[in-house]
Amino acid sequence: MYILYRRLIPVYFLILRIAAWFRSDAKAWVAGRVNWKQNLIKFKEQNLNQSGRRIWMHVASLGEFEQGRVLLEMIRKKHPEHQLVLSFFSPSGFDKLKNYPLADCVCYFPSDNYKEVKDFIEIINPSLVMFVKYDFWFNCLDILANKKIPFCFVSMILRKNHYLLYRINKSLLYKLKPAQQLFLQNEESYKLLKDQSFSNIQKVGDTRWDRVEQIAHENKTIPKIEYFCNSEKIWIAGSIWLEDLDCLENGIRKSIEAGWKIILVPHKIDAESILQIENRFKGQSLRYSNLHGNIEVPILIMDQIGFLAALYRYAQFAYIGGGFGKGIHNILEALIYKIPLCFGPNYKKFPEAIQCIEHGMAFAINSSDDFNEFIAKVSIQKNENKTHFDAYFVENLGASALIYSYLEENNLI
Repeated sequence: MYILYRRLIPVYFLILRIAAWFRSDAKAWVAGRVNWKQNLIKFKEQNLNQSGRRIWMHVASLGEFEQGRVLLEMIRKKHPEHQLVLSFFSPSGFDKLKNYPLADCVCYFPSDNYKEVKDFIEIINPSLVMFVKYDFWFNCLDILANKKIPFCFVSMILRKNHYLLYRINKSLLYKLKPAQQLFLQNEESYKLLKDQSFSNIQKVGDTRWDRVEQIAHENKTIPKIEYFCNSEKIWIAGSIWLEDLDCLENGIRKSIEAGWKIILVPHKIDAESILQIENRFKGQSLRYSNLHGNIEVPILIMDQIGFLAALYRYAQFAYIGGGFGKGIHNILEALIYKIPLCFGPNYKKFPEAIQCIEHGMAFAINSSDDFNEFIAKVSIQKNENKTHFDAYFVENLGASALIYSYLEENNLI
């Protein structure tokens, strides 16, 4: 299968370039890579006399960056002499973090075309490569193994139906065998790889926990948000799609009647998506960008990105979007504030969601009636006993520190 991959991956990237004529995201992907080689050569020439090691972390997009961020910042803090290269595949992630101050170089991953990624690796010449979660680029892994450059995967997770576990894809799966270590999120992933005769595996947990705890302690100020919240009863619907809104609409209206204020955070903040929400609640909503002073409306629509994780601290409970589509958004960002959560039925791919339901910290809903029942239940609960939350956090925090310790003990950083 790897031979077929080598032949087909150029076709995949060619299709991306063709799509740039029709799609804005593909256009941004292509435009961002125009001078990638010249930019990297310039970075290399400017740092010829650096004595520290060069460590490369690759992430697909913003979510994966947040997942690896605490580990990257640990390395930065404890080894300021090292150079940190951070690469993105997605334009949305790169555009948001291109000026990230704790990396020496923020760049695009060019492609997995063999010649391009070989040039990329030779220019960077990393002493260690860290991939976050499961952005598998098999030509890249092949080159790293041939050059004997140590690499690892951070917060990797597999399920029994993952494409790499199909017999036909064994040659792709075995490109992970030369990895220094695969740091896995859960026991299921560990057993699946153990059954495939992997020995370079270690269950450490999900590094996202460390990041959401960091965010909670940062106590990030959100400009103007106090104008809306003003010590009122608040609940939040985070990263919602229109399918979520179909389920929530009746509950939102009932909540308003009961004196609640609601913050709606759409997954997409383009003009059309915002307008569709406004049309459902005419005269009752306000866009965050228009929030100035104490304007008395019950619904605030967040039309800017980057605030959701910090917003949850204002809420008494939260709905997590995506569960009526492909899958739920990050629930840990809200859970860290020890508030009850609910989400739609498509959550079973997320171990933390299953565990939270088992511990009574989250609830799955299938209809607007379920959501109304959830609101009624949490509205009368004081939620004073948070021992189950505390125990769950203690159990899950610390994955980044475990990975750092391994890297340090094995002289990789």
